[in-house]
Amino acid sequence: MEKIWNRDFKKVRSYLSDIYALNQNKMPKNITILGAGISGLVAAHELKKLNHNVRVIEASNRIGGRIWTYRFGDKNGMHYGELGAMRIPFNHEFTHYYVHQMGLQHKLRKFITVLQNSECLIDVNNKVCRLKDAIDDIYPRYELSKNRNFRSKYTEPFAAGLKTVVDVMSPREIREVFAADLNNHLLDTIDTLFYEKNIQLKEDDLSLSNILPMLSKLKGNFKNVLNTYIKHIILESGSELYQIVGGMDQLPHNIAKDLQEEIRLNAEVTGIKLEDNRVKITINDNEQIYSDIVLCTIPFSVLREMKLEGFSEEKLDVINNLTYMGASKVLFYCKDRFWENDKYQIKEGASVSDQFIRQTYYPITLDGASNNKENPGVLLASYVIGEDSDYVASLNSNEQINMIKKSVGRFHPEIEDKDMIQDIAVVSWEKQKWTRGCSGVMWIGRKKYNLEAVIKSEKQMFFAGEHCSPDNAWIEGAITSALSQVAKIIQL
Repeated sequence: MEKIWNRDFKKVRSYLSDIYALNQNKMPKNITILGAGISGLVAAHELKKLNHNVRVIEASNRIGGRIWTYRFGDKNGMHYGELGAMRIPFNHEFTHYYVHQMGLQHKLRKFITVLQNSECLIDVNNKVCRLKDAIDDIYPRYELSKNRNFRSKYTEPFAAGLKTVVDVMSPREIREVFAADLNNHLLDTIDTLFYEKNIQLKEDDLSLSNILPMLSKLKGNFKNVLNTYIKHIILESGSELYQIVGGMDQLPHNIAKDLQEEIRLNAEVTGIKLEDNRVKITINDNEQIYSDIVLCTIPFSVLREMKLEGFSEEKLDVINNLTYMGASKVLFYCKDRFWENDKYQIKEGASVSDQFIRQTYYPITLDGASNNKENPGVLLASYVIGEDSDYVASLNSNEQINMIKKSVGRFHPEIEDKDMIQDIAVVSWEKQKWTRGCSGVMWIGRKKYNLEAVIKSEKQMFFAGEHCSPDNAWIEGAITSALSQVAKIIQL
């Protein structure tokens, strides 16, 4: 862990030094920030350090936005699950910088993500087995060699492994595009690649954990939508991911410690009017406040539901058409950590399925914890995105829980034992009034994702958030977009 604890952050410090230099001899500005997610909090934190006057307006009753740690039991922080962001890639340097600045670096621990723990389980094509047995038990079920003759013996298992990964990690839209690519040309491309380049593989090279790193060999052979998405799942399934022990919400809460007087909760912005030299903001339908400068970190999916005046047609078009993806998470607070017992011996990682639940994550293993009924744990029973999430969100609570229990029960029948589930927490981000989605997306949409148009300011109003960054859907994108707008604001 030394490399994660003792980073020098030269890139970040240089970037911030440039911002501080731009601020020299500047008069203090009055800035209103809309949204107390990580983007708004970082912007407020840095602007306050630069002696500007900030106020943060937040519609909900909590800070953190889509960083949301849910705590069960006695609320002492021991038993929790992440309803929002749950991992930080090593190369997301700006995020790690603020983790260090907030004194949380020694709480970082590896996040064992999907496909990494071979003892976890997989349920695909009506077959349940360990991930380590997928080559023998799952791959043949795709029957990719039916009516085909492959020249390389590696073509079928590699393609079957790749399809397995896509089937358990991707929303339906991507699964359909990938299946079409596979049938139309991708199988032949893979076969030619392995045969003509005489690539020699060991069986372990074809395991689910090694399929994605090999995808670089296929670069350029997917449709654009798949190329973009594949980059995303490679990052999501990488081996260098980290979590903050005790809950990811410690990051926004620590940043907010010096902003207590500047943050106003339960203040829903219902209207924004851009005037010549100021911005009029309507709160809770009946209160008006004015600001010289506004930084808006509200998702466009929420912004489009407000009364907007004085915006250009071009900006309104972007606000109204930026596509957001849904995501649903269901946490089960279980009376004991049965997955760690001798039957399963699963400590962290994720089991995967092509059924209702898609991905099931096991919590961090507690040091010194014993496997008995006095040792409860929080299971992320289901994590689904895209249209799969839309379906989950459309069900009533009983339907959701019963279907998830049934699907998890294919891995772990213990989940249906009486009193096994002590409590439940559910979020569908597309149903949340303050988000209307888990993130903006670049691989699907009604219109091409034009990042410059998304970021472009309107008069005295600036825009930040994960949707304003190529690192969309990550904390990193929210932070870097905030800092880029801080640099613009202080130069006014």
